[in-house]
Amino acid sequence: MCHILSSRNLPGGDRNAKRGCREVNAWCIFAAVVVLCSVFPASGADATFAQLVSRYIESDDVDERHDILGQIGNIRSLENVSKADFETFSDGLLDYQPPALTIEKQDGSYAPFSLSVTMPDGRSLPVLIQLPRAYDHQRLWPLLLAMHGGPGRGPDDGRLGALRMQNAWRAAANDAGWVVASPAMNHVYVHGRASAQRLAYEILTSKQMEAVVADVTRHFRIDPNLVVATGVSLGANFSIAHAAARPDRFSSIVPISSEGEFRQKLLRNLRHTCVFIVSGGRDRNIRTIDGPRAMFRILSGFNFNVVYREFAERGHEAFVPLYPEILNWTVKRPRDPFPAVVLRIPHQGIMPVARRIHWLEVDTRQGLAGGEI
Repeated sequence: MCHILSSRNLPGGDRNAKRGCREVNAWCIFAAVVVLCSVFPASGADATFAQLVSRYIESDDVDERHDILGQIGNIRSLENVSKADFETFSDGLLDYQPPALTIEKQDGSYAPFSLSVTMPDGRSLPVLIQLPRAYDHQRLWPLLLAMHGGPGRGPDDGRLGALRMQNAWRAAANDAGWVVASPAMNHVYVHGRASAQRLAYEILTSKQMEAVVADVTRHFRIDPNLVVATGVSLGANFSIAHAAARPDRFSSIVPISSEGEFRQKLLRNLRHTCVFIVSGGRDRNIRTIDGPRAMFRILSGFNFNVVYREFAERGHEAFVPLYPEILNWTVKRPRDPFPAVVLRIPHQGIMPVARRIHWLEVDTRQGLAGGEI
């Protein structure tokens, strides 16, 4: 079963459709409470409405969503709310801007700092942030989610890896005007033996990745249509897996020195995600160079937007001199938040495809669903 989510069914029709490309990010939960207090009669039910809406947006469980809709329908303070009231509420959400953080500058540039992100399981994940020197809170900025390699030998290796990613991207991102967020994946380290049932380490799951992106976009003015995932080695593998799991999240991914991907079902989900692959012909830290080569060949066969750069005499490395070109390439390829055709294919990857992508929601992981406007 699938649900087609269309603005044609909402009050405001075409006007809402034009607004659709502007996403309501996590910080809108706060805005919802503020605007509701000014639009609806003051009562305890108003806060409940904001909480229910937040739970509905964030939930992947179809039964829970139906239950939430029933609860919303029973809120008495909403019985006499007019269409104009709801449009005022919607405008308030879209126009709200979170307060700017006070970040110190050094020699005309913003100093790097750490943001503590609470993961869904309650653990804290440090995320190192680097703002471009021209950053201000009056416009939207592209975001680069830069994930380090691994797994490490202990929790401290996560912060060292994130620092390496920050140092590698700092100059190019400063010049091109990108915000760089590097999760210090302190839970991704070897602490056991691998078996047929488990890896020897945890991974950065899609829900954890979503928590990182949501927290960064809550604090900074991020363009939702220019969010790029990149990484080196294991971080590159994560960029591929996350993009396939959330086909509507990233405008581009840049896997560097990755294992690549052979599975066509997984790669089919990258229809609307541009891909820039970088590999070294002498890379001995991956199983085989055939992986990234196959990934390029498969994506090219699908006629997806993909670039492959292989340096014959190079190995397992970061290819830093290529970063200005990469940022220039990705910034010209923003995400289309509402494509005319969407595709969602289940696969055997470690991160299952999200049930909701773009405007299509599927309530099973076993079927294949497609929709076209």
